Amino acid sequence: MQNWMRALAAHYECIRTRNPRDALLIVFDIDGTIFDMRYLLLYLLHSYDCHHNTRYFVDLTLEGLTIHETRLPRLLHRRGIGADESERIEEFYRRHRWSSKALLEAHRPYRGVMEIIRWFQMQPRTQVALNSGRPEGLRLATLRSLNALGEEYRIRFRSDLLHLNPDPAGRNVAGAKVEGIRAFCAAGYRVIAVVDNEPANLAAITGSNPGAEILPLHANTLFESKRMLSPQGTVRGHSYDITALMTGRRLPRHVQFVWGGIDTERELQRFLASEVHWAECTVRRNPLNGALYARQAALPVTAAPLHERALELPRLLDSLRKRRRRLRLDLCAQPELLDATLELLRGQGPAKPDCWFAATMDGLRASGFKRLANDFTDAIIECRADFLAPLVAAAPERARGLIAMLQDWGVNRFGVAWSTPHKSRLLDLMDRCAADVHITGVPDLQAFLQTSLLQPRSIGSTFDFQLWQPNAARHRPSLAMPVSRTGG
Repeated sequence: MQNWMRALAAHYECIRTRNPRDALLIVFDIDGTIFDMRYLLLYLLHSYDCHHNTRYFVDLTLEGLTIHETRLPRLLHRRGIGADESERIEEFYRRHRWSSKALLEAHRPYRGVMEIIRWFQMQPRTQVALNSGRPEGLRLATLRSLNALGEEYRIRFRSDLLHLNPDPAGRNVAGAKVEGIRAFCAAGYRVIAVVDNEPANLAAITGSNPGAEILPLHANTLFESKRMLSPQGTVRGHSYDITALMTGRRLPRHVQFVWGGIDTERELQRFLASEVHWAECTVRRNPLNGALYARQAALPVTAAPLHERALELPRLLDSLRKRRRRLRLDLCAQPELLDATLELLRGQGPAKPDCWFAATMDGLRASGFKRLANDFTDAIIECRADFLAPLVAAAPERARGLIAMLQDWGVNRFGVAWSTPHKSRLLDLMDRCAADVHITGVPDLQAFLQTSLLQPRSIGSTFDFQLWQPNAARHRPSLAMPVSRTGG
């Protein structure tokens, strides 16, 4: 069966090639397409129990909800709830379904859908619009809840790209969606794809736009209309897989990639066989002979096979110099090794590799960062900035002041761990301060692609991923990374 996200990517590239200057639009439904409506139904049924001191739904779980929300009576009948009580429950559901609290607390996006939207929003002359059957009166609440969720992904939904149902009762959804597509076209957009969980809506849209090259994509989640209503050419799917859109050649080309954890001969050779320009190592001292080594963890005293032994730092520097690669030296663990590291670098002569120094604010302090900025004018000087993340939410001006102070010390990049909360807010603040960000410790391919969508200046990972795509056996991200020619 055809992968629906791969079909969307191919369709997008085909239309873009034929219409390079057009403003392209991908249109998403909201409920049942972006949001998993089971969360809303479960939330309201549990709320009913709480407000009425009943226990009808105490054992009901998300997995137990296999019906469309409009078929609530069927669920109530199946659970043995009487007609009078069922009517009260349905009335409670209708009354609270679009409340602000329900919109903010109970709506959860399907996994991966926000990354898909973010990817398209990043493409040139491309936008994502929303076409929903929700009543027009919910515009502000809808935008508020969507943008609260989108903040984590650096997504912003615009009011002019949101079409809602003019009928306050929410009737004739298919007709309202046809009008939404017409409105987007009238605004100058070429609509190329529509994602909706209702086949009837897709049929109405494509039927009223027969020559528009709109790809209908059926989100095969929970839907009310019959599948047989799907228009010809419909592609179905339920998994929003970002790897179907983002192959190696589609990654943001301005992002620098840093191969982390190079501390053995085997890992060095894997890096040298790739197209990644930056290597990363943690600088440590061998307790046996005092030599500097590249090592992620404390150097073990026990012997190891040659290919698994920690790399001597001079050996790593020499290999990178010969291959014109660059090195990120992580001094966070042992900042006291700065003097010995600089002495070693100076001994490399004029052909020494370009370097990138990473340290902590309390490790090098102002004097250490300023020394690096004065002695290595072209170097990347990074300070770990995870501590700023809580300040971004609680005291953004305080965070801005600390960023300015570190920049005055000579810091020109800020390191943030992948696991740090509020990463997107921190990146937004860094953008406003004209500060570059390096995301460290990205654990796997999914996280790597999600991080790429945040558009930091650089990303550090071990690149120990599975095949990029199941049917692309010869395409590994470690061997086919795009390279930023301007910054490595």
